[in-house]
Amino acid sequence: MINPKKSNLLVEYLRWVACDYNRKHPDDVFQSEASSQSKSPEEYLKDMADMKAVEWGGNPELIALSKALRIHIHVLDVRQIGKGLDFNADHMHFNRGKDKLRPQITLLLRDNHYDVAIKK
Repeated sequence: MINPKKSNLLVEYLRWVACDYNRKHPDDVFQSEASSQSKSPEEYLKDMADMKAVEWGGNPELIALSKALRIHIHVLDVRQIGKGLDFNADHMHFNRGKDKLRPQITLLLRDNHYDVAIKK
């Protein structure tokens, strides 16, 4: 069973890492996301870091986490499977690099929410 308190602490930490990275290394994806929400970069980061705000992370946060934590994040977007479009998941890679020893985490994107995929 997942401990909600520990889970929230982990999410809060990951939000802090992503926001800290984006504050120190703003890129076009981050700037574009802030702009699309009609927010300044600082407003966007403040809202993203606030656990009480209803802000969902996306590509800017995944890019930041992959770089800050030096991991390869592989996302399987399964939102379209079974909707008549095709039966293949879209794949997105963040910080793939050529380093085969780089730790990798696989996430499933469904219903606009990311879940960790665990191999059994």
